[in-house]
Amino acid sequence: MFLSIRTPGKEDRERQVNSGTFVGDAGVSWMPDGRIVYTSNLGGNQDIWIMNADGTSRKQLTSDGESRYPTITPDENTILFVSYRAGTPHIWKMNADGSNQQQLTTASGETSPHCSPDGRFVVYWVFGSDNKGLWKIPINGGAAVKLAAGRMPGVSPDGKQVAYVFLTKRRERDGASA
Repeated sequence: MFLSIRTPGKEDRERQVNSGTFVGDAGVSWMPDGRIVYTSNLGGNQDIWIMNADGTSRKQLTSDGESRYPTITPDENTILFVSYRAGTPHIWKMNADGSNQQQLTTASGETSPHCSPDGRFVVYWVFGSDNKGLWKIPINGGAAVKLAAGRMPGVSPDGKQVAYVFLTKRRERDGASA
């Protein structure tokens, strides 16, 4: 598997910047300064790494054995991610240099973190508990609030709306009655 960069419309401008098994398969994000935050098992487990866009200066940021889906917050100083270090996936945050790693959520099976444009809240999907659905929590921790019975959130650029996927039961979807 390769992590490559391509300039849209310029197919001859694609270049490979990293390779290995499972490089970037659980998330890739750009830092505003041009560095790339990505997942890799280069250290033996799937963790979050950062490197320059030319593939130099690689640095491992997590070492918990399974971290995924890195997302950069609007303040450009924080990385949100999913970690399995507590046994089930939870949303965590860390400074862009990998320091100050903190667990934000405590349900069972949280994933898909998205930060609000103002940087105050994290919207995420809970899939592994009785409280399945979309939730939000303050970026600095606190009480989580359920938003909807959906999955895979995306926060609008103005922060006023959340797009998400909502699945219905097959019978309802096909127009049949129960």
